[in-house]
Amino acid sequence: MASRGVAWLITWEGTNPPERLAAILHWHTSEKCIPVIVELLYALQGASVEELAEQARKPTSNPYRVTEDVNGFSCGHNPHLYARLVDKLKVERDAETGAQTISWTERCKYRPIWSGPGAPRAEVAIPARPGQQIRRPKPMRLWRVSAHEMTLMNPLIGKSGTVPV
Repeated sequence: MASRGVAWLITWEGTNPPERLAAILHWHTSEKCIPVIVELLYALQGASVEELAEQARKPTSNPYRVTEDVNGFSCGHNPHLYARLVDKLKVERDAETGAQTISWTERCKYRPIWSGPGAPRAEVAIPARPGQQIRRPKPMRLWRVSAHEMTLMNPLIGKSGTVPV
């Protein structure tokens, strides 16, 4: 077990996303930072370099803005990113295969209501429940590969570390 507790979980939702897990953030990460992180993750998935530069220069030019509701943050269309706080986040690794399994408990989902002045503005729509598990194959850590190992893996890379054109 690598970690256990409360965390911000950002997942891809929709029709057959290629990878469900987008990010896991510390639960102390400010709610003001989450929309920026989610928009960046979404843009990095599909935007061109020109679009990324334009969004850096003028953030309001982003066509896929984050929307917030009482349950979390969403960004994009199918597939879209969904960021929310989850409980009992746990990461387990299979000793034989190295595959990782991520499990968590979703918090209660609320829906907004308004029945008059002084009345509650939200009610529980879905009670807390276990989240879906995400299984990932053994991770490949490229940042731990030395320049010499990269040269051995790719003969096009010269001794200077550059690729000839």
